[in-house]
Amino acid sequence: QLKSIFFDIGLRGAELMLDLFRGIPEGHPIFDQYRFISEEKLPEIERIVQQAKQQKKLSDEDHQLLLGITFQLTVEQHRLGLIDLPLQQKIVKLRQQLHQSHPEIFSTKGAVTPYDVTHYNPGLSILDNILFGRIAEGRSGAKKQINTVVRELVTELGMRNSVTKLALNSAAGIGGSRLSGAQKQRLSIVKTLLKQPDILIANEPMSLLSPEQCQRITRRIRQYLPEATHIWISDSAVPSGIEFDQVFHIESGRIKQQNEPSDTEVTTETTRMDTNSHTETDSALLNEVRALQELPLFSDLDISLLKLLAFTSQRTHYFPGEMLMRHGDEGDTAHIIISGQVEVFIGTPHGEEVLTLVGKHKLIGELALICSTKRTANVRATKETITLQISREAFSEVAHKDSNFTYQLMSQLGQRLIHTTEELNKLSSK
Repeated sequence: QLKSIFFDIGLRGAELMLDLFRGIPEGHPIFDQYRFISEEKLPEIERIVQQAKQQKKLSDEDHQLLLGITFQLTVEQHRLGLIDLPLQQKIVKLRQQLHQSHPEIFSTKGAVTPYDVTHYNPGLSILDNILFGRIAEGRSGAKKQINTVVRELVTELGMRNSVTKLALNSAAGIGGSRLSGAQKQRLSIVKTLLKQPDILIANEPMSLLSPEQCQRITRRIRQYLPEATHIWISDSAVPSGIEFDQVFHIESGRIKQQNEPSDTEVTTETTRMDTNSHTETDSALLNEVRALQELPLFSDLDISLLKLLAFTSQRTHYFPGEMLMRHGDEGDTAHIIISGQVEVFIGTPHGEEVLTLVGKHKLIGELALICSTKRTANVRATKETITLQISREAFSEVAHKDSNFTYQLMSQLGQRLIHTTEELNKLSSK
């Protein structure tokens, strides 16, 4: 029975991936970051899905491939609603039965290295061994908090050098297959710098890194190669604080505009998505799509674009008093309030001044979606709040697809700017 359920989940997961990412070019940061089907398997997956829809018999290899998709799903990260609570309970029961019926595979020389709080597990990373668990996907600041605590503990125990050596000696896999996209980008930069080129051409070299990391690394590259000619190609804004002699705006393969570095975004024409497929997704993802539809900005978007935007966004949980944004920080995401409430405030000589309260189905921080800029105010949760964080990369796919959508965003930003200016004028007159 479970095998049949797992097969159905794998098939639905394959359909969703084909639906969500159809038309996005290979190598796109969104594609690499969120998809759990390898590029070389896509044609085969599409064939299997078509055969299943036509009720044709699938081979054992086809069944194994779909089961493999099921086993890669993560409830917190993918939020597709395919693994509900009853199924989770069945999986836990299956785990218990497996331990009872096949104890030999969990023995010292068995095929599985079991989780044991008293022993080091060589199949897990150092961080997972220390935590003996995984960092919560949807908790605000969880990764930063854990990294800080672990770093302090490792330093306190005098293990910093040992851990660093272990990291440098760890297996990266064939072609770096065991590295994350961000790690691969960092390694590519280092390999390039070792060659000390006279001309450095960088095509989306740090698309998976944060704005702060991009700014810091770009500045160091310029310092390391002060005499070299630097040519940077990017579909996002020029990193803030980094000056280039010339910035060219390219569209459809032609130079559309030549500008000074300030206030210029470099964009490219992106491949349009095929929006003919409207396969219904489930549960959490559909709820997030509905939340997007509640906003006037997204209400007229095609359902396939809404699903892509929802799937590639991160659902984050904040408790009262936790900060969503801080004034002066670099921003590359916006927040949609799914539930709860936040306050937008600034610091003044007389203390904090609340500008406005923002509640359910409202968008904040949207300026960061269209340009690299610092946050202009602080945002803090006033009650338990859940948000959907939209990345600039995912947003750019939608913006290039729908010109009316871009116009609506600019109109909304204009209204927000007018409101903020009025509030600041009131404060200055006090």
